[in-house]
Amino acid sequence: MLPTSNRNPLVLCVDDDTGMQTMVKTVMEAEGYSVILAADGAEGVSLFEEYQPDIILMDLMMPVMDGLEACARIQALPGGAQTPVVIMTAYDEFDAVEQAFKAGSTDYLTKPINWAVLRNRVRRLLKSRELEDNLQEKIQQLDILHRIDRELGYTLNIERVLNLAIDSALRRSGATVCGVAWLNAETLLLERLASVGKSQILTGPMTLDSLYKNYPYTIKMFQDNTPVVDARPNDRTGNLFIPMMMQGKPAGFIALENVPVSEFTNSSDWEFLVHLAGRTAAALDKTRIYQKTQTYASQLEKLYQVSTTISSRLERQDVIELSARGIVTLLEGSSACFLEYDPRIKVLRVKNGFVQDKMPDALPDEGTLYSEQDYPDLMRTVREGPRQFRLSDSSVNPRINSIITAMKAQSIL
Repeated sequence: MLPTSNRNPLVLCVDDDTGMQTMVKTVMEAEGYSVILAADGAEGVSLFEEYQPDIILMDLMMPVMDGLEACARIQALPGGAQTPVVIMTAYDEFDAVEQAFKAGSTDYLTKPINWAVLRNRVRRLLKSRELEDNLQEKIQQLDILHRIDRELGYTLNIERVLNLAIDSALRRSGATVCGVAWLNAETLLLERLASVGKSQILTGPMTLDSLYKNYPYTIKMFQDNTPVVDARPNDRTGNLFIPMMMQGKPAGFIALENVPVSEFTNSSDWEFLVHLAGRTAAALDKTRIYQKTQTYASQLEKLYQVSTTISSRLERQDVIELSARGIVTLLEGSSACFLEYDPRIKVLRVKNGFVQDKMPDALPDEGTLYSEQDYPDLMRTVREGPRQFRLSDSSVNPRINSIITAMKAQSIL
């Protein structure tokens, strides 16, 4: 019995002649192939289901089940139609050959076997199958990447893109855990966007420095834009990090955990995972831009509504209140008021504004004065332009502790 982990091409020889079995086994093993033997068609079908060989050498005339019936049954099994079958027969008649091809055989040889011809036939058929398998694999890869592009183009739904990327990575790598980390441009923290399984790597937000400290080889991952492996010698599984780059800079990574070590030498899978990470990064970046655009559009809509309302009101007091209400809505704050600058005495005087019901004491009383000595930042705003600062003074109001956004004008928000 051949262990299923053996990666040599596997040949299934089905023949009731033990002498023929011995010769086939000797010749094929000399070529570097592994060989399993069956004495009749029924046993051959059973061994095919169990081992999924790469090629089958099938005798035509056998007891229990002949080669034609066995070939037809194998064709109906999963993977059977893709497995080349060479019929070995003592009959060199047209009818026998035609029946063999109708049953699903790929080629045939007449007995006595010319072993040089057999070696070349097997080598050619295995190469053809390898090329066909690679082609099908590429088609599947392109289909997955196209689906990611389609999800991005049609829905801009990042959750669906992430789910598709993680599912594809898990299937291709054999990992049990997969997560996607993305670098937040504002906080500069790597944040877990999505994951399947309990990750030992993506346990919470982290800086790039923390990532490099805990997993030093990830420095090379971003420097060379190539996957890196985290595995000890003799381990059966390990972790695989796949970088996501944007404009030559780190943007995030895909972390695959408990990956079988055999995958670490599979260049085809690595190539696919690199493409997958690249498409996922592009999807995340475009979705971020789209979401930011939507936010800006929403803010502009709110500003338009506020300006339309204000333009229809002539009372100064109403304009102040409506403007403050609009600013609160736009910035999703809790309150807003206006401070009017009096150049004669060089102070700022609080005018009324808008306060949400849930925070009735959030603003200073109307008429409160602020001097340059009390709040130099406020006065600097009058002279220099917009800025943000924290207003916190229990002598003015014990509940004031909010960010004030100021604009250069006679009145300050």
